[in-house]
Amino acid sequence: MKGAGCEARLEQAPNSMLMIHDASGVCMGNASDMEDMAELLDLISDNIADAYAARAGGTRDQWRARMQAETWYLPEDAVSAGLADVALAAPAVSEPNDEPEPEPEPEPSMVRTFDPAAYGYRGPHQPAAREEQPPHLVVSLADLVGAEAAAALRSAVTTSLVGAAVPVHHTATADRPWDSGPNEKRLPSPMPVATAKAAYAWYDESQVEDGTLPKSACKLPHHEVSEDGTPGVANLAATRNALARLPQSDIPADQHDAVRRHLQAHLDDAKQTDDAAPLWEPGDLAAAPAAPEDAWASVVAHLTEHDEPDTWSQLVSHLTTTASSSAATEA
Repeated sequence: MKGAGCEARLEQAPNSMLMIHDASGVCMGNASDMEDMAELLDLISDNIADAYAARAGGTRDQWRARMQAETWYLPEDAVSAGLADVALAAPAVSEPNDEPEPEPEPEPSMVRTFDPAAYGYRGPHQPAAREEQPPHLVVSLADLVGAEAAAALRSAVTTSLVGAAVPVHHTATADRPWDSGPNEKRLPSPMPVATAKAAYAWYDESQVEDGTLPKSACKLPHHEVSEDGTPGVANLAATRNALARLPQSDIPADQHDAVRRHLQAHLDDAKQTDDAAPLWEPGDLAAAPAAPEDAWASVVAHLTEHDEPDTWSQLVSHLTTTASSSAATEA
């Protein structure tokens, strides 16, 4: 028996089933939240049961009992319970048709030729026709000055344009421990190019502005710097360290030779100074050059100041003996 106002026609397909059940849901929370969820699910289930009762008759409690049992209905059972109006029958199997099926119409072709002209493309660029130029004479620099002179000139020009290796200069040298930190700290930044050339072996020429450049643009310091920021003697320890660091530096490779020549010149200057020193040691008195008597007395004065006369005589006896022998030999 249908309830009033339920005019919709419900048809259940063959071989289908209908199941009714209580409302269900998921809840996370405390006990109070769970109680609220249970009340809400009961309210929803009662509402569904009232809908079943309005269509098929019966009471809310009856339909709630069926819903809680999760009741299943075949098409005929659903019609008997009032949940459906008609149980549809399965369609009859048609007799096989021996007539051939018509050929399907061909689908329209979806292939279209890509037209680049639609995007403004007009084909490969064609260079404008060049006017015929009159022949002209080409003479190489090597033909004019010779291959060796041309190579030297080209090297000099290249260095002046892209290089910033400081040219070789000769200064006093000092062979003592080196600490680049304090020495570089005394230099100003920015500094004049002349100061950079007096303290470093290389600087970045592209960073020169108004005759000055930042300290960060300079590499391989090797000159000691005074408290007032003036570069002085070439420190040999720093020079040797700069030579060792040169291959791993980011200085352009084509400038390494010029930098190496600069640093090597300081080492050569120090060697020449050493070679000019006397070839005798202070203890080698036989090889020492002759000195005035008063000079000799001043040299040995500190030895005789606290020594007894007899002790001093013993110390220099071999010298006087040797001297006498030498004089006798000459005679």
